[in-house]
Amino acid sequence: MKADGAGLPDALELRLWLRAAGSAYVWPRLWSLEAQSIDSELAAGRLRRWLGLEREHGQSRCGIGTAVTAAGTTIVVAVAVSALADLSAKLPVRVRSGQWLTVDADLLVPASDARLMVMGPGVAAHAVPTEISDGHARAGFRADRPGEWTAQLVVAVQDGARPALEAEIYADCPPPTSTRCEDDSWPSHGTRHPTAADQVRAWINAARQAWGLELLLLDPRLNAIAERHAWAMLKSGRLGHEAGDGDPGTRVRAAVPESRFEGENVARAATLVGAQRAMWASPSHRANILQGRFDLLGVGVAADDQGLLWVCEVFSDASGP
Repeated sequence: MKADGAGLPDALELRLWLRAAGSAYVWPRLWSLEAQSIDSELAAGRLRRWLGLEREHGQSRCGIGTAVTAAGTTIVVAVAVSALADLSAKLPVRVRSGQWLTVDADLLVPASDARLMVMGPGVAAHAVPTEISDGHARAGFRADRPGEWTAQLVVAVQDGARPALEAEIYADCPPPTSTRCEDDSWPSHGTRHPTAADQVRAWINAARQAWGLELLLLDPRLNAIAERHAWAMLKSGRLGHEAGDGDPGTRVRAAVPESRFEGENVARAATLVGAQRAMWASPSHRANILQGRFDLLGVGVAADDQGLLWVCEVFSDASGP
């Protein structure tokens, strides 16, 4: 793709490619090097340093490809994931409407719990009964209507709940060939707002409004919590809900004593739009975005020296019954 003059894929398009190949890994990362002449030892050193930027949660998996352009330029591309689980049985990409699907996974890290989150066309993200035993998780669901379905296995590890596997399944319809064109379920990005927090709130509230939900208010206390956690993730090199600053519930209730229910979304992407799109595509993250109990929102963004944004969204129900 890059050798043909096209740009590198964004995170969602990279996941689409991996899914087409049978993968269900989450949060893949991409690295590239381009030069007329590439010294293999120099390239290997740069790749090792890039891989070392990510604090591993599971087993490191990496694939490397090379290509030469018509002008003789050599391109090296690497795709890496931190795998928390492997599919132990193939999960099809295309199915018939009404087909029963089973997600079987071998866990690669110690996990105290697991749940399968499912969402489909017109179906809100929800958890289905999930068995976990001896390092294995299993759950099933029915794709009972045509369209795109997403199944996401979330596991409870030492630093909180994390997506371990995520797979798109297409019932009676072909998979998309690109993610660059938005579908009708995604809020418009046309309106620009002065701050990242205002922009994210506008996107989230557009989605909530489309689902008939109450809109969220930005809360300065939650903004401060989200900002601190975004920087904590950046400094620790770990994307998750525990970055040495406590779990989300503890952090929120310390600053917002009236909070009765909390949630948190985190993402890392090259742009704010990319981060929000990744959250919207994730069943567990979308469940927070469309949780009817929430009334307050906080947003934090930290930019690292690689040009990536670490984004944290904190939700709270502080209004009471």
